[in-house]
Amino acid sequence: MLKTQINDDGQGINTLALSGSLDTKSTSQLESEGISIISKGCKALIFDFSGLEFISSSGLRAIYIIAKKVMSLGGKLVSCGASGVVKDALTMSGFDSFILLKNTHAEAVMACSLPENTGK
Repeated sequence: MLKTQINDDGQGINTLALSGSLDTKSTSQLESEGISIISKGCKALIFDFSGLEFISSSGLRAIYIIAKKVMSLGGKLVSCGASGVVKDALTMSGFDSFILLKNTHAEAVMACSLPENTGK
């Protein structure tokens, strides 16, 4: 079961914290929440994966859809807290080529504030 928490810093950076499992049953929930955040004028979106224990291929697809939407609007997508099987899934699938993977939320916020091509 996926649990989400949204935090808006008031300056265009939103954090979507995920906990539990991101699988086939929960991808539509994530997609709708992510698209909703973006449609409200989000300049940067941080996925906080620190509470996520599992991610399926359909979960990766949902993240990809959200990433494409953010980037098509000139925004940034950064992640933090990915470890274990979640980090392995992100790196083995090549998501680290278009989503910055940071260890902490503070590092992710800083990366959102940096100009393009300097956040890695």
